[in-house]
Amino acid sequence: MNIPRGALRTTGFVVGGLTVLAGAFFVWLLMIAWRSATQGMTERVTEAVAAARARDPRRPVIRGEAVPGRAWTEYEQGLALAKGVVVVDVRHWLDGTGAADRPKAAAVLAANRRALDFLRAGARKAEGAYPTQWEKGVSADLPSLVAVQNLSTLAVGEARLLMDAGKPREAADLLLDAAQLGADLGRNTVLIGELIGLASLGEMFEGLKRLPPDPDVGRALAVLDANFPNHGETLLNDLTAMGVSFIQTEDRGLGVPAGWRFGFSQRHMLADAWTTLERMMRRTAATTTAPWAEVERVGAEIQTEATRSGNQIVENMIGGLLRSHRASREGLAHLRLLRVLHGGATGLADPFGGKLLSDGAKVWSVGADGIDGGGAGGWRPAPTGDIVLELPVR
Repeated sequence: MNIPRGALRTTGFVVGGLTVLAGAFFVWLLMIAWRSATQGMTERVTEAVAAARARDPRRPVIRGEAVPGRAWTEYEQGLALAKGVVVVDVRHWLDGTGAADRPKAAAVLAANRRALDFLRAGARKAEGAYPTQWEKGVSADLPSLVAVQNLSTLAVGEARLLMDAGKPREAADLLLDAAQLGADLGRNTVLIGELIGLASLGEMFEGLKRLPPDPDVGRALAVLDANFPNHGETLLNDLTAMGVSFIQTEDRGLGVPAGWRFGFSQRHMLADAWTTLERMMRRTAATTTAPWAEVERVGAEIQTEATRSGNQIVENMIGGLLRSHRASREGLAHLRLLRVLHGGATGLADPFGGKLLSDGAKVWSVGADGIDGGGAGGWRPAPTGDIVLELPVR
């Protein structure tokens, strides 16, 4: 049977038209779905910013009595003074390198004690939360890493001079004040701020382990332990800042094939990324106090989900967010080892599982691999091996 050519042409037009209409309808449905997702992200981010701004900025001071005021009013002045200081001579002396020159280091320290005065003043203030500019999202100002490193070096160097002068109490007080700064760097901030704070705390913990045992130091460290920067809160802060920046991003088209499933809209891709990351980061944040094995299990699941998400933003970001949890627990392990040295605390939980262990000559955490090596390892954490602190002979 011969079908007229005109009928075939008409049928082709109809089929083609229906295909175009179906495609348009599908895109329309996608646009509605992504518009709803974007609106939902905006509402939840707005709520998160309001909650962050409503937090109580106060925290206990780790030594002495708190005085009214904002710690960062003082800290920022100390950091500004320290930022341009050349501390290389102090660093060489502290590290015991071949270029160590104590007189040169002492001269640098003597010239920069005013920065430490601001640090001490800030550590006494009642309000320690970092004044994050939530409206700027991920572009919010953070303390200069160089300034924090320099001020930390000045504090450790000055404490070493005080120890050499037979003043361990004064040395301990300065290191504790600097530890207060390190903890405050990680409060009410995003992930980068927390990591800067943990690095500063690491410097102070290194100094505190060189001091003779002191129960007053142990009591101060117990306060710090009870108010250690909350990693779960930091992750959610990062999510909030990310959401603010995503909302502020101008929409631009995406190329094929990456963009079709997001209606060829960058904003829709960002909304999908934020919504997916929100679920993942809330699950991760909920493991802040969970056993380390549970943290690793949840992290592995989330990493797999990120790979399968189909959103490159999620895949690119989730790895670093998951790895940061280990750094927080390593800092807490160091703190608790020092509590054993200073004051003889017993039965302390190991952030990596069980309790801290000791044979009388040393105390240790099992570390990130979760395996008790019998105290085989060092003070500096590694992917394998214990985190170890040698105890003085009694």
